[in-house]
Amino acid sequence: MNPKKSRLLYQEIAEQKDISKSLVEDLLDFYYRNVRTLLSELYHPRINITGLGLFMPNERSIKKTIPKLEKYLENHDTSTYPAYYNKKMLEEKIKFLYSIKEQIEIEKKRKEKFINNKKNVKFKKDMEE
Repeated sequence: MNPKKSRLLYQEIAEQKDISKSLVEDLLDFYYRNVRTLLSELYHPRINITGLGLFMPNERSIKKTIPKLEKYLENHDTSTYPAYYNKKMLEEKIKFLYSIKEQIEIEKKRKEKFINNKKNVKFKKDMEE
């Protein structure tokens, strides 16, 4: 499979849909900019992107990131307004990462419970037979 260059893709789509190439380019740039924002900002622990799949953050990377940000926050200077603003943004990011970590743990427990229930139901059916 040979990947197509974006400018050729824009031209093909514009010709198929009978619209301008610049409009197609703007729409695709807007869409992929939003996709990148969703994936990089971690607004939710499960991100479903139509046509691309379901994305979930790596628990290990979250566990590594939290201590790094906390250590950076301890030594952060708040003598200026922009520095104070950055500190508040870091605090919010740490708080959000903790909430994502909790949601991932809840999801893990839910999956384990589901698998255990599934195994128990199968075992009971076999015993009844």
